[in-house]
Amino acid sequence: MLISTLFILLIISSLYDLKYKEIPTILLLLTLVLSFFITSTAILNAAIFIGLMFIFKMLMEFITKREVLGEGDFFIFGVMGALFGISSNLLLSCLVASVIASIMGFYYYFKNKDSEIPFLPALTFGTISVYLINPISTTFINISF
Repeated sequence: MLISTLFILLIISSLYDLKYKEIPTILLLLTLVLSFFITSTAILNAAIFIGLMFIFKMLMEFITKREVLGEGDFFIFGVMGALFGISSNLLLSCLVASVIASIMGFYYYFKNKDSEIPFLPALTFGTISVYLINPISTTFINISF
C-alpha cells in the first residue's frame, strides 16, 4: 500500500512537472516523508543519495556554468535512495531516467527550442519501471551500519 501511494504521488508530481515545469513543495515533501517508512535504513539511504547527487549537481554546474538539476529533483532522489538503498537497482533507475530524459531533451529542443527539460517524469519512469521489473531485490538491498 505504501509503495502504491508513493508511485501515485510520483505520477501526479510528474504530470504537474510536465505541465508547469515546477512541483508544489508540499507534494514533494509528502512523497519524501512517506518513503522514509519503507525500511529501517530508508532515511540514511535517502540522505546518502541526496548528498551524492548534490555533489554531482555542483560539479556539473561548475563545468557547464548553468543549472542542471532543479530543487524538486532532490526530493525524488531521496525517494529513490529510500526505495532502492544504495544498490545496483538505484544505478539502473538513474540510467533509465537518463535515457528517457535524453529522448525528452531531443523532443523539447526540436519542437520548442526549449532547453529546460522536466526531469521528474524521467526519474519517475526509471524508478517505477526498475521497481516493477525487480521488486524483490529493491526491498532487501540496503546499507546497514
